[in-house]
Amino acid sequence: MRQRLPLIILFAILFIGVLAGLVLSSKLDISSFSRADNLPEVNFTSTAPSDLNQIDNSGKAFSKIANQVKPVVVTIISEKKVKVGGGFDEIFRKFHKDMPDQGLGSGVIVHPDGYILTNHHVINEADQITVRLVDKRVFRAELLGSDPLTDIALIKIDAEKLPVASFGNSDLIEVGEWVLAIGSPLSLNSTVTAGIISAIGRQIDIIGDQYGVESFIQTDAVINPGNSGGALVNIKGELIGINTAIASKTGLYQGYGFAVPSNIAKHVMEDIIKYGYTVRGYVGVGIKDVDATYAKAVGLKNAEGVLVESLMDKGAAKESGLEEGDVILKIDGRSLNQSNDLQAYVALKQPGDVVKLLIQRNGSQINKSVTLKSVDGSTSPPPAQSRKNINKEKEDEIGSGMGFEVEEISDNVPRGKGVIVTNSSWHAKEQSIYEGFYITKVNNQPISTMEDYRAAIKNLKNGDAVILHLMTSRRENKIITAIEVKKKN
Repeated sequence: MRQRLPLIILFAILFIGVLAGLVLSSKLDISSFSRADNLPEVNFTSTAPSDLNQIDNSGKAFSKIANQVKPVVVTIISEKKVKVGGGFDEIFRKFHKDMPDQGLGSGVIVHPDGYILTNHHVINEADQITVRLVDKRVFRAELLGSDPLTDIALIKIDAEKLPVASFGNSDLIEVGEWVLAIGSPLSLNSTVTAGIISAIGRQIDIIGDQYGVESFIQTDAVINPGNSGGALVNIKGELIGINTAIASKTGLYQGYGFAVPSNIAKHVMEDIIKYGYTVRGYVGVGIKDVDATYAKAVGLKNAEGVLVESLMDKGAAKESGLEEGDVILKIDGRSLNQSNDLQAYVALKQPGDVVKLLIQRNGSQINKSVTLKSVDGSTSPPPAQSRKNINKEKEDEIGSGMGFEVEEISDNVPRGKGVIVTNSSWHAKEQSIYEGFYITKVNNQPISTMEDYRAAIKNLKNGDAVILHLMTSRRENKIITAIEVKKKN
């Protein structure tokens, strides 16, 4: 009996458990979930064909755009020589020589004859620029001009009948639109990524100049190092931006990339082709965004417009009657919400262009017309293709190592006033030597002709510091500066 009792108890407990389960399931109606034939009918194929067709069509659209645009995007290899420091051990002397430092970027073909847009920072200070096309042909490129204030440069290769990008109007883009980014990130040629426009008119403070033009398109399409200078296109395959930067703490993609709007890039390109450098008009104001408190103080309902903090002496704004403390609400009818809105719009204008401003002052709104000036005070652009009016004898940076070219002034310009600077590199611009400036002295030797200039630089050596006397393009201001010779080997 002692051995059977536990077995009987076990069966009793099991029977009670089963009985309780049946009662509970009937109360909860669990049985309705136990059979597949009692489930409500779901037609899984009722909407699938149309949805799949839409997805398939979208995929084909992206594929079509990618195949259309990939041939116009190139890989750019920029190379400069870096001096490797010497050591004390004789055994290592053979290694102490100039070593190439390579950078990788992208570019966009904009003309069948080999004109290519890219970023200024991709080719900055490069001793050699190489372009590789999607068909694997390789070309040596020439730098035609560069604009550090927009981070745009134009280079050219000796080729013909190339496919070209179709420009879109970046003023018409909207947040939420689909875009594709194409370039050579991390040495991966012709990489295509997709995303949307996340924001427009972004200022991210990467130019590092008070005259810098920042009105970037922000996108979540993946952009990595090597994408710089590549194409940002809309769903029509139109170029709406030149990829420029990424927001990252690691140097790699972390969610957002930025592109220079195509309208700005196109304007810079056209100026470089027409003049050899960028020609830009200026309002002549120091500005900042308007906050809610200042808006309230001047009688504005919303924090809008651009606050004028300072005025340049003899600048366009001051001569037109603007005052410190004014708020510029509109320019040519376009509302301004942040300071870079004004900079981006004016960047597309030239000296002599007239813009109309709506101003908030002392609780009232007034209108002002402003004739834009160049940075050195001119109210007219230079002659088109000014290089063609100049003797083609040159002494370029290969000879002098000072980072610019000079050309002799033509017969229709009074002589005895020096030689003119062209193709100024970033190295030269850092020392205030810009295109269109005249060199009147080199190391205190007066310069009137190309022969004078050649004689003055003839004996310069690598590492020499040279004193230059210059005059601005309007010959209104004199500049004295010094620059170090960095000859190419």
